[in-house]
Amino acid sequence: MAQRRFGGRHMAAGWALALSGGLSGCGVVENLTTTPVTVAAVSAQHLAPGASVSVPIDVTLAGRAGGQDVQLSVQSADAALVTATLEGRTLTLRAAAGALPQGLVPVTVTAQVGEDTATRRIGVEIGSRISAEFARFNAVRAQAGLRAVVFDDEASMNCWLHGRYSVLNGAAGHNEDASLPYATPQGLNCAANSNLSWNTLPVAKLAGSTSATDTLFSVPFHAAGMLHSGQTHVGIGSYARPYPNDARYVQTGSGITSIRPEGAGAGAPVTFPGNGQETDMAQYPGGEWPNPLTSCAGFDPRSTGLPLVVASRIFGDTTATDATLSVEGGGSVEVCAYGSTQYVNTTDAPGNYVGGPRSAQDIGRSILKGYGAVFVIPRAPLVAGKTYRVSVTVNGTPVTWSFRTAATLRPQTLARPGVPLRVQ
Repeated sequence: MAQRRFGGRHMAAGWALALSGGLSGCGVVENLTTTPVTVAAVSAQHLAPGASVSVPIDVTLAGRAGGQDVQLSVQSADAALVTATLEGRTLTLRAAAGALPQGLVPVTVTAQVGEDTATRRIGVEIGSRISAEFARFNAVRAQAGLRAVVFDDEASMNCWLHGRYSVLNGAAGHNEDASLPYATPQGLNCAANSNLSWNTLPVAKLAGSTSATDTLFSVPFHAAGMLHSGQTHVGIGSYARPYPNDARYVQTGSGITSIRPEGAGAGAPVTFPGNGQETDMAQYPGGEWPNPLTSCAGFDPRSTGLPLVVASRIFGDTTATDATLSVEGGGSVEVCAYGSTQYVNTTDAPGNYVGGPRSAQDIGRSILKGYGAVFVIPRAPLVAGKTYRVSVTVNGTPVTWSFRTAATLRPQTLARPGVPLRVQ
């Protein structure tokens, strides 16, 4: 951990004094509480493997801290991936030459003045994979007619931490065991508030991969929360390491934050894909927990179409009946449709959650109920360059819409043969 000290009395030009408060309408100063020391925010840094960047660290002193020495220190969450050094008030970050694309790797700067301390985390993206995932996230939301969201650095760092914890401990779930290596409160925050996926990808495909986003939007229980009109920010974090004993592949653990069903609240109704929109997604990739096909007898996860979502955004039980999927110009596709009252899953093992295990059926039903949603799942993958029309009756009310498929459809999985994709 690098440390530097500065004399507060001799650096007046470099520091700004601030009061947390303001003037009332009568000109009286209110809320004269002060934060003795504050480290200013630093935007996320994007580094190619082997590259470095230097950024200034700005510290604000106030009140009784103003005349004291400042001690700065810095620590990288993984010095094998990102080194962090201080020279004066300049922080230099360097990505390891052989580092795999991932992020945001947290680097924490601490300022101490007497007994007062303040910290600031800075996220480091190695390569451009997280930037690509973020662009893809907004592009897929646009396929539902939803607005773009803002990138959340803090949540993204939390999800990198949980990705590392889950991959290195082989522990999938929405929880962390504090007795295991790499468990952190921040990683636990991601685990409890995010959609999680674990995949094994070819090394050559990792740099530009958007596998986390593509996967999570093509599995319905996870897509529903990311398709909420009220979502304004998203955290996207992914940890990557070489696959043991096979250098051609890498293991990834990823998290993408979403609005959880228990706190979703009201929002605009949504269909996915949206009415009149075009999608470049064609099929279900498999691997989701809860398994969305346990209520769809005979559906093969290796050849099932993209699950379609109807969400009223009104909390309450749902029922789907009379569902059809037709192709413009003639023909239809067999579908399976269900709501919260119809979803049955007695085969998946319970999931690992904060507070204890929960059954897959309970989680599946609570998601459908929380979003006021039903799923319409085609038995076969969607075909490129077609217009599809969907009809389903939700709680007695008919819902119809149409969407197009792009001329070129994206591959849904790039997994290593024999290693299943996992989504939870």
